[in-house]
Amino acid sequence: MMKQHHRRGALVLIVTPLLALLIGLAMSPAVRVNHITVVAPDLSLGQEVQRQLRVPADASGFFYPLNHITEQARGCYRVKDVSTERVSPYEIRVTVTAREPFAALDDGDGFTIISRDGVCLYRKAVSEKLPVLLGMAVPRPPLGSTLPPEKLLWVCELLAGATKVNLQSELHVDLRQPLHIVVKTADGLTGVLGNVNNLTRKMTIVGRTAEQLRSEGKIPVRIDVSLPEAPAWTVK
Repeated sequence: MMKQHHRRGALVLIVTPLLALLIGLAMSPAVRVNHITVVAPDLSLGQEVQRQLRVPADASGFFYPLNHITEQARGCYRVKDVSTERVSPYEIRVTVTAREPFAALDDGDGFTIISRDGVCLYRKAVSEKLPVLLGMAVPRPPLGSTLPPEKLLWVCELLAGATKVNLQSELHVDLRQPLHIVVKTADGLTGVLGNVNNLTRKMTIVGRTAEQLRSEGKIPVRIDVSLPEAPAWTVK
């Protein structure tokens, strides 16, 4: 019994100074975070994220909470996902993915590009061949703001139908009158969708009706699917 006490005492005498040494090393200036590497899909996004990051000068490379950095990176509205890891006691790597462009809001003299979840990402002079939306929000909404969920749902449903029939590129969508939604395709075809109900189905019918008419040698200029069960059209 006495020998066991001696062994435990000797173990405590050895382990305690060792733990103190390790803790002291972990908290010492020799292992402070002095570099954060941001990996991003493009330079401008990487620079935006870098500007968001703030780490205390005495942050320990071993103990500083990585979730603090993750939350700071998420403060950049163009960021979709973030992963953070310790590369060494001196360096932390932050890897971000970007919200992808989904549609363009027509501002009259330019465009505000939005993501699928309705976040206003950046301004452009051209629409980048994205679907163009009218009547979604006030002109030039603040970057980083989010569009009204109800209107965004209408757009997602409509574009789901447009994508099925390959009409989404440069499609112009006029949502200024929710009871009379009108679209215009890149080749000039006008589609009248009527109210906000069944937008995926209505847009699909526009595309398939146009295909059928063209297969018959006709050139459709207007297709009205306000009543999807009874589409009407005008041809050249």
